[in-house]
Amino acid sequence: MRLHWKLMLIYTSVVVIVMASVHVYLDRALRGFLVSQLVETLTKEGRLAASYLLAKMSDGSIESGDALANHVARQLEVRATIIDGKGTVRGDSKVPSANLENQADRPEIMQALNGQVGRSLRYSETLEQEVLYVAILVPGAGEGKIVLRLAMPINTVGQVQNRISRVIWVGSGLGLSLALLLSYTISRFVSRPIGDLTKVARSVAAGDFGDFAKVSKPLSFELRELAEALHSMRRQIRERIGQISVEKSRLEAILGSIAEGILVADHSGYVLMTNQAFDRLFSVTPHTEGRLPAELVQNSNIEDAIKETLAGTRVVTKSMTVPGVPERHFDVHVAPILQNEAVIGVVAIFYDITEITQLERIRKDFVANVSHELRTPLTAIRGCADTLAEGALTDPEAATRFVQTIVSNAERLQLLLEDLLDLSRLESGKLSLELELCKFYQILQHGVESVGHAAEKKGISISLDIPTVLKVRCDRKLIEQAVINLLDNAIKYTPEDGNIRISILLNEDETQIGKGSMSYSPGLEDRLEADLDGVEEPVNKVAVEVTDTGIGIPLEDLPRVFERFYRVDKARSRQMGGTGLGLSIVKDIIEAHQGEINVESTLNVGTTFHIHLPVRVKLEEEELSS
Repeated sequence: MRLHWKLMLIYTSVVVIVMASVHVYLDRALRGFLVSQLVETLTKEGRLAASYLLAKMSDGSIESGDALANHVARQLEVRATIIDGKGTVRGDSKVPSANLENQADRPEIMQALNGQVGRSLRYSETLEQEVLYVAILVPGAGEGKIVLRLAMPINTVGQVQNRISRVIWVGSGLGLSLALLLSYTISRFVSRPIGDLTKVARSVAAGDFGDFAKVSKPLSFELRELAEALHSMRRQIRERIGQISVEKSRLEAILGSIAEGILVADHSGYVLMTNQAFDRLFSVTPHTEGRLPAELVQNSNIEDAIKETLAGTRVVTKSMTVPGVPERHFDVHVAPILQNEAVIGVVAIFYDITEITQLERIRKDFVANVSHELRTPLTAIRGCADTLAEGALTDPEAATRFVQTIVSNAERLQLLLEDLLDLSRLESGKLSLELELCKFYQILQHGVESVGHAAEKKGISISLDIPTVLKVRCDRKLIEQAVINLLDNAIKYTPEDGNIRISILLNEDETQIGKGSMSYSPGLEDRLEADLDGVEEPVNKVAVEVTDTGIGIPLEDLPRVFERFYRVDKARSRQMGGTGLGLSIVKDIIEAHQGEINVESTLNVGTTFHIHLPVRVKLEEEELSS
């Protein structure tokens, strides 16, 4: 609310309060005055009526009380009641006396019997309105115990009071209107210069540091000083805001470019700010101010480190692990923020060492696994060679068996070394892909033929649901190797008489093939031919699914199946001759094609590997027509 309206409201409120107080006072005083005048009138009339009753009851009897009361009531235009000393109604002008209850407990009757003029103002149940009662003792009648009570409704008083109140209200309204006009004029005169200065201050607050608008005249000395102070403040704020803006932009750029998560808390332990990296690492909303660190980082070590730093002045370092898939690891450094040698807050820096931790674990596992994989066949070869050297050569049957063992383990070593070399070339990033346009069906068919003998030995059927006209641009040898590794893995872990199915999904981009994704099924060539006759490169992703009915993979092992040498069942894998590098090689081949691979599995139901290759597909007209 503006100042001049506030001043006007204050002035008006004072006038209204004063006028209301005067009105209430006059209303009550007027009512009291009118009632007292009515009491005095009724008292005078009652005394005259008492003399009349005394003359009518000279013998002291009240045989016709109702008639006497009616006569008095008609003459005085009031309600008259004649009551004896015991409170019994002997006559009434409104109601037959026999129907009225005893009146001895009425205050005006008790006062009259005590020799006073009885007065009472109360609500009458008989008349159903507020009534003024005046009771006078009739001396000499009924042994001096006869009371004449006159009653008059005070609605006439209310009518007179309302007429006078209306006059007062009219006068009050005129006075209030004049007061409103005067208060508006005065408040406007006083507040206009202040309002102009307020606009200037708001302009400065909004960032407008231009020249001041003219302030309304006349100005007092104090307001002129205020205007000069605002001018000086505007100049200083403009300079400081410029400096702060530069520092703020620099700080935001620094914090936004830092990969580590940063959390700043005040001296009470509540969060002041976090950077984008922290919000991303812990999946929190950007509005973190005012929250407790425990709400954002649910780890007791960090909360203890912040409390410890706030209690002292030294840097505290903690390690924390965030459970989940995958598990994440952090090194956290909590340092105090000092001002005048007092701790006013803390800053916590979260270093994400998940990748380093995983690499260290993989390195240790790799060294241990390579050592084990090399030691096992070398030990067998060494043992057989020593046995042959010690004379087993003279036994042809034993010699043949030992030589076969040496050859088998040498082949195992050769296979391991070839896999390691392939893996090294793929991970080094120096392998150049020999991309060519290949029939995808032929690549998959060659892979199936390569493992056909192993599948036949276990009675496993392999089905290909692939359109024969589909061509992709890829490295034929590498994709074929990836398919062979996947099929070999599926055959090893699929029980006898199982099934393996290779299917394809075409995912359209700019050119639509039907609607949405389309899986291959019998007759797909016909639909492709109808929809894509003569169309060049309409598809930007090929998704290959290799599904088996094997033993499945436990859920907790799924994230690690593509790690080198990782085996779900180590004893069974070595028994089947696996090196533990097959799926790692598949993953590197697919990633070398800028694709991705993932797996889903259900125990005792089967496993499905999904390969997504961002390749371009070409369906040539001559291919389709054939």
